[in-house]
Amino acid sequence: MNNKELNEILKLFSSKDLSIREEAINRCFKWDGEIELEDSFTLFAEAARIFPISNEDWDDPSLALTNVAGVYINEEMVPVIERHIYHYSYRGILLSMSYLLIINTDESLEAYKRIFKKLHLQLNILPVYYENKILENKESMLTALNAIIENNVIHHNWYYKYYHYLLSHCVSNDYIKSGEQFADNEFVTSELDRLIEEYLQYDEVYTREYVYEAWRNTYLHKRISLRGYLSIKASYCSDAELLSYDYIFNWKDPYIKLTYLILLWKRKLDASPQVALDIMRGNEATDYAYNIVNYYKTETLVKDLEYQKYFVIEHADFTFYHHEDGIGKFPDETEVMDSFIRKNSTYDEDFIYYIVRFRSSYPTFASNGWMRMLIGPFHPSQLPTPNRIDEYDANFTDFMPWESQPIENHIEDFKELLKESYDTEQDEEAIYGLYTPRFNRKHITTAIILFVLSILSTVFINNDWAALGLFTGPVWLLVNFIYAKILERNVFVQLREHSLEYNHFGDYTYTKLLDIESVDLEKIRPLLKDRFLFLPYKKWHFVFYNYDGNIVYQIPRNYIKEEFFFANFSESIKFYNHPPSLKWEEE
Repeated sequence: MNNKELNEILKLFSSKDLSIREEAINRCFKWDGEIELEDSFTLFAEAARIFPISNEDWDDPSLALTNVAGVYINEEMVPVIERHIYHYSYRGILLSMSYLLIINTDESLEAYKRIFKKLHLQLNILPVYYENKILENKESMLTALNAIIENNVIHHNWYYKYYHYLLSHCVSNDYIKSGEQFADNEFVTSELDRLIEEYLQYDEVYTREYVYEAWRNTYLHKRISLRGYLSIKASYCSDAELLSYDYIFNWKDPYIKLTYLILLWKRKLDASPQVALDIMRGNEATDYAYNIVNYYKTETLVKDLEYQKYFVIEHADFTFYHHEDGIGKFPDETEVMDSFIRKNSTYDEDFIYYIVRFRSSYPTFASNGWMRMLIGPFHPSQLPTPNRIDEYDANFTDFMPWESQPIENHIEDFKELLKESYDTEQDEEAIYGLYTPRFNRKHITTAIILFVLSILSTVFINNDWAALGLFTGPVWLLVNFIYAKILERNVFVQLREHSLEYNHFGDYTYTKLLDIESVDLEKIRPLLKDRFLFLPYKKWHFVFYNYDGNIVYQIPRNYIKEEFFFANFSESIKFYNHPPSLKWEEE
């Protein structure tokens, strides 16, 4: 290992002195340094070899070492974890199972299911929910839920409550519909009653600041669970029973109120949209409220432009809250100061951007006073709306003091920033590359092998007809070369700044990069039009999936010069809020 301190920790673990071992474990849990990926592999392996030497609860080397190893989580850890996890302590296993869910690749999720299948009756497999990362991801949550269902342990006393907990979160986040999976109605009612009772203690002092700053590691779980159990309850209760929960409209949590409103509207029960309209004038869930009204009660959607400032202010508050150089807190005050229109050359449309100022009394920023921020862009024709154009995300602050220059200079600075970020030469959309099929050099190797085999067969078979085989290699090479040239003239993949174009013998199609969820490398049968001599063999393809899980394109690998294509692809999507994921790996 390259890291001196990690080496020292491993040496301390070899001691039989409990105080020295305790020091090593404490240093693991307090670890805040950087480690290389290879160091993580070593730690995962060591976690399977260093065992407790006492009955003390703290003496858990597996947990301590896997905790350090997970400082840098990477998909390459998956085979290492699966190889060693069966020799970890119970808590080390749970933490490592959480890593598999957080990594969230096909390989890691399949590994989770395999390990769960082997251990679920030996140990109570309840992964540790690390910083809410698992709860934010659909595939991970569904994997954990389906592992319980597929192994028929829904009713096992270890997993019964955990199953309903996962189910409530999946329903709350619309990963599945309520009623799709088994739910114990009596259990759901009792859990809902318990969560309501717990919520009322929070409601007395509820503020957005408490939720995201002081309570974020506790309350957000309860919010999601309560919304989920409420949704499950609504799938089987009567109209009258659902209406009996109308006191929820008096609560302070806007997300729970909106969830209840949706449930009533789905039943076509009478419920005023005023609840949602009031939330739109607040500082939390304004976009969620708008989108709900827009979907269910479009005719009541607000037209008053006054609402736009509330949408912009919430965007600004969360931009500061999530800023990488921020402090995980909201501004004390936020004000919309001005706006400007800027034409987007790609779509030949006007976008509107807002100039915002904010201030924070936190010591790090207090001396700056009011600071500047840019929020946008939005479609001017759709105002009021909270929905920005994510493709051109421009929420930005450099914490420059507002009073340092006139507002006109701030506007010019932001316009220059947008020009540098999104404009291209001659104010046109950038074309990052034209890619055409390449002749596969493997055909030369194949031709040589065929030629050599033909010579050997001619010599050993001693038959004049066998000599005809000498032409097999050259003919194979010639046919493939001609076919490659035909493809080169008739097929191209073109990557523009925000779109992917594919032309195949005059069949031209394109898709926006914003509509692509993921790209994978898969060995599958080519489409009929891509088969050489119509042979049904399998070959490597880059497969582009949309957000519905459907294949947009499956492009043969040799049609794309991947080292350049994916470098430009990554450049195109780097500003997206939800960029497509590149799941493929060389095999």
